[in-house]
Amino acid sequence: MSNDNDTRTPRPDSGEQPRHDRERSFPPSGDARSPHDDAPRSFRRDGDRRPRRDDDRRSRGTSLLDAVMDLDRDILKLLARRSNLLERLRGRRERMDAGDEKILRAAWEKAAGRMSRDARLTRQMFALLQEVEFLPRPVEGEERRPAFNLAPVRKPADLRMTAPPACRRSRLYLMLAAVAGCACRISPSLLNDPAVECVKMLNQCGTSVAWDENGALRAREGGGLTLADKVIFVGDDALNFHLLLGQYAGRPSRAKFTGDSTLKLADFSALRRFLPRLGARLTNVVPKSDGLPVRLECSGILPDRVEVPADLSVDAVTGLLLGAPFWERPVTFNLSTHPGFQDILAEAVAVLRDCGANISVDDALIRVTPGTLRVPAEPALDMELTLAATLLALPGAAGGEVRLAGRWPACAAARQLLTLLEQAGVRTECADGEIRAARAGQSAAIPLDASALPERFAPLALACAALPALRQREGRMPLLPSAADPVEVESFLRHVGLEVDDTGRLCLSADGEQPEHARGLQNAWTAPSPAWAMALALTAYARPGLKLANPGVMTTLYPGFWALYNALPCPDLKRNITEPVHEKPVRRRIIAGSHPGTGSGDNDD
Repeated sequence: MSNDNDTRTPRPDSGEQPRHDRERSFPPSGDARSPHDDAPRSFRRDGDRRPRRDDDRRSRGTSLLDAVMDLDRDILKLLARRSNLLERLRGRRERMDAGDEKILRAAWEKAAGRMSRDARLTRQMFALLQEVEFLPRPVEGEERRPAFNLAPVRKPADLRMTAPPACRRSRLYLMLAAVAGCACRISPSLLNDPAVECVKMLNQCGTSVAWDENGALRAREGGGLTLADKVIFVGDDALNFHLLLGQYAGRPSRAKFTGDSTLKLADFSALRRFLPRLGARLTNVVPKSDGLPVRLECSGILPDRVEVPADLSVDAVTGLLLGAPFWERPVTFNLSTHPGFQDILAEAVAVLRDCGANISVDDALIRVTPGTLRVPAEPALDMELTLAATLLALPGAAGGEVRLAGRWPACAAARQLLTLLEQAGVRTECADGEIRAARAGQSAAIPLDASALPERFAPLALACAALPALRQREGRMPLLPSAADPVEVESFLRHVGLEVDDTGRLCLSADGEQPEHARGLQNAWTAPSPAWAMALALTAYARPGLKLANPGVMTTLYPGFWALYNALPCPDLKRNITEPVHEKPVRRRIIAGSHPGTGSGDNDD
């Protein structure tokens, strides 16, 4: 949502009426008279004095759109007031009292039932309303809220650094070490929000894990997982939830899982349908909801073989595989129909083998036998692929050279990324424990092909295609992964001043053709994910002055990214900016803009 000031003030040259006047102009229901009958009419050449239908319809439609937009602004003001009241009700507590929330939910559903036939949608709306939090009102005299201005130094890059390590894989090692009671130190590590949430989640379960002053993740020897009846807060990352659920699923146990907004709105129906095959049951606490909170009850009565359905997420399968070495009997997982089988082999199976698990793979059959694990004291991690690919794309945007020390992943996505970078005019070379990237030639006439990549790489492909479109006025819309959100794609292109014509060519939009001071670039863009924020950062090399409303989104992936970005082209790495400042992590909530006069509380810490 926009965080601009209230825009209901009529524009001097628009002829826009005040809202109350426009509302009065609408006729009563059933009145055939147009709200614009008093306006100048268009006449036909033959002297017919009837107004043109198209013009009348267009005028009426414009007026109705204005009314809807005004109503939307009023709704936002009401939401801001609601957010303030909820904050007061919550007091100093991090989360709202469950009893109070239950009362609010019941009242909402009762009222919504009189107005909507879609009970599921209204429940989702309530969940969103509970999470929405408005930005503080602007200081007096401030027309717009400050945004993060992307104006990189346009000089050839000279970046040499140790690549950030894979965050997902570090959490897999940490989970196995914590449950097995093995001493383990993961350094360097990306101490982002999911990693911090994973540490806190494991400590709720009786393990002994932490991060030290150097940013390393540590698991201490001894301890192990306590499977008592608990209420566990898993944060906002689906992998963390599935990793812990996998530990419970194959052993007699029960627990309740709660989480933040993303997991409250997630769909775990496929997991709920699958778990009875393992003698377990997942029940949603909120009736007819598919997200958290949920209750898990496990019998520990396991089959010898279980068929894994295609709709079960890779995260869920990963969590079950990592839990299986601690179950009471061997289980064979049949993944012959699962589309993510190769990814599971490259990540979960590789980590289990590195930890000495008794695991065998026969075609698509993965058999895990319980046994003692030997987690490496200091596991070797691949590069964080999303981050590394963005850094390697820098020569295509700024020229120069990037050298990342570390191990480039061996998975299919990593190979496809190198091909994508080559298509984007970046030459890469892997040698001597590092990967190097430098600018090469790019053919803007051939669209970049990212169709085989995971969805999270769509922003990178779009940024690489936008660079020549903005600089040379020529470029093609890339072939994006099928899961890419078209709304996010369109929003990104609109903000950077591009659009796609009928032939698939990327060309400047009407806004993009205007001088910088006249463009809409002063309006900040809200990135849906870290990948989109980094894509905007790359595109700013061709269009300086792009603004990002939520630079803090990078805390979910790489908190040190902006320090690195602002230090380019030649960052001083004496202070290791790959390691973030260890501040108390902020609960991620849905942030909306507010208007003057609609105060709100600060972000919930």
